[in-house]
Amino acid sequence: SRVSLDGRPVTLREAYFWTGRPSRSILVDMNDLAPRRRLILDAALDMFTTSGYDATSVGDIARELGISKSAISYHFPKKEDLAEALANPYLDAVDGLLDRHPEPTWPSGARALFTSYFELLLEYRDLAIWVDTDRAVARHKRIAERRTEAVQRLVSALVGETGASEDEARAVAAVGGLWRPLRELDREFLHAHKAEIVDAALVSFQPLEG
Repeated sequence: SRVSLDGRPVTLREAYFWTGRPSRSILVDMNDLAPRRRLILDAALDMFTTSGYDATSVGDIARELGISKSAISYHFPKKEDLAEALANPYLDAVDGLLDRHPEPTWPSGARALFTSYFELLLEYRDLAIWVDTDRAVARHKRIAERRTEAVQRLVSALVGETGASEDEARAVAAVGGLWRPLRELDREFLHAHKAEIVDAALVSFQPLEG
C-alpha cells in the first residue's frame, strides 16, 4: 500500500527520517541500507563533537533521528563500533597519505607532505578534531592505537626512523603548527591561506636545512 508523505505518494517500505534540521530531512528506501548508515554516522559525529562521546548515548542519537535504538544497533551493535566506523575513513586516509610519502628530503619533500597532510585535515576537519581532542576517543583501544601509529609514522616520514631527539621535537612542533589554526580558524580562511600556514609550520625545520 501507499501513503502520502510531504505530499508525495510513497510505499510503506520507505521511511522518513526527521531530525529537526531541514538539511537532514531525507526519504530513505528501507531496502537501501547505505543512506541509513550514513545518516546515523552524520548524526553521531554532530552529537559527539557538540556534546562529547561519553555524554552522548545511542539512545540520544536514535531520538535525534527519530528512529529506534535497534535500528542503530542493526548497523553498529555497540557504541564503540559506531566510533570506529566514524574514525576509520580519516585514519585510512592518513595511512594512505603516508604510504605515498616515504621519508621526504628537506625541504621540498617535507613541504609536499605537509601540504597534502593539511589538505587531508581540512577535508576531514570535524572528524579529525574530534579524534584528536575527545579524551574518550583516547580510551578506545583500536582508534587510539591507529592514531598513535599515524603520529609516529608522520614524524618518521619527516626525520627518518633514526632521527635525533631534537629533530623529532622539531617535527612534533611543526605538526602542531598545522593543528592550531585547524582548530581555531574558519574553514574559508584556512583554504585561502594553506600555503602560508604550511610555511609557518615548517619554520620549525629551518635548523635541519643544509
